[in-house]
Amino acid sequence: MTDITYIPIWQPDGSYAFCYLSMITDCYTKEIIAWYVGETMEPWYSVECLTKALDTLDPDKIINLIHHSDRGIQYVSAAYTSLLIEAGIRISMTEIGDPKDNAVAERQNNTIKNELLKDIKFHSIGEVRRTLDKAIAFYNNERPHMSLNNMTPRQAASCKGKIHKKWTSYREKYLEKLEIQEGACTFAPQTLNMIERLSAEPVQHKQGLREIHSTSARDKN
Repeated sequence: MTDITYIPIWQPDGSYAFCYLSMITDCYTKEIIAWYVGETMEPWYSVECLTKALDTLDPDKIINLIHHSDRGIQYVSAAYTSLLIEAGIRISMTEIGDPKDNAVAERQNNTIKNELLKDIKFHSIGEVRRTLDKAIAFYNNERPHMSLNNMTPRQAASCKGKIHKKWTSYREKYLEKLEIQEGACTFAPQTLNMIERLSAEPVQHKQGLREIHSTSARDKN
């Protein structure tokens, strides 16, 4: 999962300009596997970040990865998508620009900026890069995560299967109740029960319900 976030660089006169941090995060371990700080929002800086991430992959292993991002111009650019396609990585993007559709990457932005870089004022892009090098190393190797059973991302990299959380995810509980079928519609158990119940009702009864609904609709019009 990936995203870009802005970091201010302060000038002597009190004004500021932005530099742009691109990060690629492993959704399973929460490890930041690649990052790059660019001077503009041009796609080439995100491409550089992706190239660094691809360099961490074992070329002798078959990969089954999904790359998820928002629909920023960097991620839909030919330079970026061609690298993913060439590596055999499937492309996933958000639909409507809702930050919750890219929540892991957005959370990383918040952790880096509002926790590890909090109250630090930068005066050059070099300062930003040097500080991030230390901050991300700390994040990956020393900072425990409640989402990883209080392990660090580097420790979680040795795990397989579901990792226990130190908090309750009601979203995950809901998703676990869904019947997952490859290539088919997915319904919650209560919806399936309703479908089965309606299917078992006499045809005449269901026809009557349709007629009542149709009559009500005409009355409203």
